[in-house]
Amino acid sequence: MFKTVWKIHHLFWGGVFFLGCTQSAEEIEQERLEQAWAEQAETQQTQETVEPLEEIPLADVPMSLMMDYDNLSPLMQGYFGDDSSVKILTNGLKRDPKPLHAPVIVRVRWVPMELNRGNGEIAVVYDRPVDSFEQLQPVANALLKYRNHVGGAFDMRLLSFSMYLEGQGVAGCRIPLLNKSGLQYGLLSPCVEVGKEKFCTGKDGKIPVDMRKALERCFIE
Repeated sequence: MFKTVWKIHHLFWGGVFFLGCTQSAEEIEQERLEQAWAEQAETQQTQETVEPLEEIPLADVPMSLMMDYDNLSPLMQGYFGDDSSVKILTNGLKRDPKPLHAPVIVRVRWVPMELNRGNGEIAVVYDRPVDSFEQLQPVANALLKYRNHVGGAFDMRLLSFSMYLEGQGVAGCRIPLLNKSGLQYGLLSPCVEVGKEKFCTGKDGKIPVDMRKALERCFIE
């Protein structure tokens, strides 16, 4: 199932579904999410006739996490750092042809807002250059599975936490996951955030020069 879904996602990145350059980044991301839901629904309807493919095997490499909590209660920290949660994420990170270097930094934070509201965020630090979005897919899948486990096993409210792959270059650079509910894989945004700016792929699915420069500033060794 993992590889079946991934291949569909890979085709989606081919650029057939991108809109014109007049769209905002938010509109592009929303269309990406809606298209992914439609693709998954179509796949599920024909799933009985498709032979399931095996998951990527676990790489035989050491894997560990370095948890970085910000404005999170000890109780919530315990959920994210629970042995079962850590195992879910470390195993997921091993299902990558080129696993990240251990320890992998995982940032979990609560960003307060007005009226006692706030946003929860979970980010995995991606410690290498990004040449294509396809190379990010195994880590995105692992992050989604990790969040869903923590929310399902301990506190359903944690399913609302946003997810990101963050670089270790310039501050505030990251690629969001667009998952809201229902998708079985980590749906990467077609945009990279650098502070308050967003740089998105073109309508042909290719990475334009300005976005390539943003990725180079964001994701470094």
